[in-house]
Amino acid sequence: MNRRNKRTSYYQYEVYLDFMEENPPMSANKLSRTQDGKKWKELSDLLNKCSTGPTLSPEEWRKRLNDWKNSTRSKYRRSINSDDKSNAMTPLENRALQIFSLEPNFREGISMRLHELMEEQEELDEEENENLEELVDEEEEEEVQYQQFIAEPHEQANPTIINGHSAAKKLRLDGSSEIIYEALISVADVTSDQSAAKEPSAFYGEKIQEQLKRISDIHEASLHFKIARFKYNNPGFEYVPEL
Repeated sequence: MNRRNKRTSYYQYEVYLDFMEENPPMSANKLSRTQDGKKWKELSDLLNKCSTGPTLSPEEWRKRLNDWKNSTRSKYRRSINSDDKSNAMTPLENRALQIFSLEPNFREGISMRLHELMEEQEELDEEENENLEELVDEEEEEEVQYQQFIAEPHEQANPTIINGHSAAKKLRLDGSSEIIYEALISVADVTSDQSAAKEPSAFYGEKIQEQLKRISDIHEASLHFKIARFKYNNPGFEYVPEL
C-alpha cells in the first residue's frame, strides 16, 4: 500500500505532540508565515522517518493534523454533554487538548478544580492545626486527672488515729457489726477509685488513637492534592510504578 494513503500511526501522533510541546509559539499559531513553514518542514521530516504511518508533504501533514486537532476538540465538547462511551477521551486526545486547547470550558474546568483543591488544602491545614492543639490540651487534662485519681486512694489508705488507735484497731475493739460494715464500704470505695483511675487512661488512649487517624487521613488528602497539582503543572506526565 502506498504510504501516502495509510492512517496516521500512534507513534506519529506522539512525535507531533512532542514537537508542539517543544514549540509553544507554533502550537499557539504565533509564528510568521515563513517561520511556520520552516517548522512544518522540520516536523514533516520527523514524521516521515517513523517506521509506521504515511509519508506526506509538509502541507499534507498540516492539513491532516489540524483536522485531527479540530475533531478532537469537537469530541471533547460532545463528551461533556453525553454519557456515551464512544465519546470517551483517550490519553492521547487529552494530551492534545492540554497542548492546543483554547476551549473556555476545558481551561475553566481545570482552573476551577485546581481552585477547589487549594481551598480544600487550606481547610485541611487549619483542621490539622486545631486537632493538634486539641490533642495537646486533652493530654494535659488527662495527666492532671490521672494524678488526682491516684492521690485520693493513697490518702484513704493511710490509717486514721482515733484515741491512740488506728481505725482498724478501733473497729476490733468496738466489735460493732455496723461499724465493720462501714469499714467494708470504705475498702470498696478505695477499690472503686483505683478502677476509676484506670478508666480515664483507656478512654483518652482511644481519643488519641482517633485523632492520629484523622491526622493520617489529612496527610493522605494533602498528598493527593500535591499529586493533582503536579500533574496539572506537568501535562502528559504519567507515573508507572515498577512491579
